[in-house]
Amino acid sequence: MRQNIDYSRPGTPVYIRRLDSFSEGARTMEKALRRGMTQQGESSLAVSSNGWHGTRTMAEAIDQAKYGWPEGTKRFRGAMGKIVIEQLIGERRNFEPYCAVAGDEPDIGLYLAGEPENMLNYELRSDPGGKLATFVINNCVSSHISPERIINRGAAIAVAHSALTAEGYSVGIEIVSATKLQDKTGYLEYHIPIVHPGDYVSEDTIAWSIISPAMLRRMVFALDEDNPPEFRTKLGAYSGGGYGTPNTMLSRPSPGMLLIDMNEGLDLESPKEITDFAQYLVDRTMKLLQCR
Repeated sequence: MRQNIDYSRPGTPVYIRRLDSFSEGARTMEKALRRGMTQQGESSLAVSSNGWHGTRTMAEAIDQAKYGWPEGTKRFRGAMGKIVIEQLIGERRNFEPYCAVAGDEPDIGLYLAGEPENMLNYELRSDPGGKLATFVINNCVSSHISPERIINRGAAIAVAHSALTAEGYSVGIEIVSATKLQDKTGYLEYHIPIVHPGDYVSEDTIAWSIISPAMLRRMVFALDEDNPPEFRTKLGAYSGGGYGTPNTMLSRPSPGMLLIDMNEGLDLESPKEITDFAQYLVDRTMKLLQCR
């Protein structure tokens, strides 16, 4: 873990851990399961009967993280056809040179070499541009947020992602979990890449990472509990400790990244509200790409 400067509160550190891959998070879950419950108490390992954790056990969550969650995919399939993608993306215009016996200006090198086609011409070509983007999703929520609200928000984001992908856009996904330390001495952000633009990950894996409460309440909690003991205490990553307070993302997104920050989309209830929020994300993405 490395320490960065807090961009909005000078002097207060933001601790940022960037995982190399989604698999690194899954391995941390497996490590937690092998270690078992300690005296501090690990929420990530709790047996859940009410759905709060997203799965009944950590073992079930590990299985879904590794092999995908088809039930999550089914939750957003029905809304796919209702999303409209306006072609706001302009064209990137390039002048490509070519040589001929007549043209706009001479190529001195070709002329001196005795080449008959020594005159340069320029052809205007238009190429589609701005096809790459990344959803950056802050998934940290308060403990009172129900699993259903997390699932509905995630389903809307998954709909937007799939709709853009179906239209030929390459949209990456990065999960960020941003919290304020329980002792209020700093902030913590995990950055977990799910899929990079241009790469392929199954829809079932994407569904688990975006839609399932277990992404936060199993994987991220396991990452919290994997910190050194002193830092784990500062964070409050133990039974009754609270695991920090949800916070807006403080690190700056890179160009081409669309931030879906804390609490955005957590009030969705009806299928129409889910579809409307998905459409809103698609429209924001198109405008982001248009400005690049």
